[in-house]
Amino acid sequence: MNHETEKKNTIPRGLYFMILAYAIYSVQDAIAKLLVQTFSVWQVVFFKGMIIAMGAFLIGGPKSIVLIISSQNKIPLLYRGVINFLATFFFFLSTRSLGLAEATTILFVAPILVVLLSVLILRERVTALRWVTVAAGLLGAVIAVNPTGEIHLPGAISALASAFFWA
Repeated sequence: MNHETEKKNTIPRGLYFMILAYAIYSVQDAIAKLLVQTFSVWQVVFFKGMIIAMGAFLIGGPKSIVLIISSQNKIPLLYRGVINFLATFFFFLSTRSLGLAEATTILFVAPILVVLLSVLILRERVTALRWVTVAAGLLGAVIAVNPTGEIHLPGAISALASAFFWA
């Protein structure tokens, strides 16, 4: 079998894994929404992290712990972990007062925030057309969240904070 045939055979498998991953995220978010109605958001995020850590350990084995301990990138890994924790925490917090669809729609503002942060942090140049596109995307997100304009502000701010940390 040549390389091109192997590549073609892996595309459907990759698509199946992608669909599975999106399904898992959807189920995770729905379960989290149910759990944060009863349990503390801190507890839900903690146990989500523990389940992921156990899964990673089961897949990677004891060797994965050694790799983490011996990593030269401990500080960036720590930053990434904290940012991921905050994004998850604020998203789960937002689902306490918003519907899952509303919270997820606000989370889709993250790519818009990436453009804003690229200018502020990376000093990238963004064209006027791109700014118009960003503004249109932001307006679309605001309308999609709630076309009537009625929204629970603390929940929306939590979802926006989550989008910021995902960006």
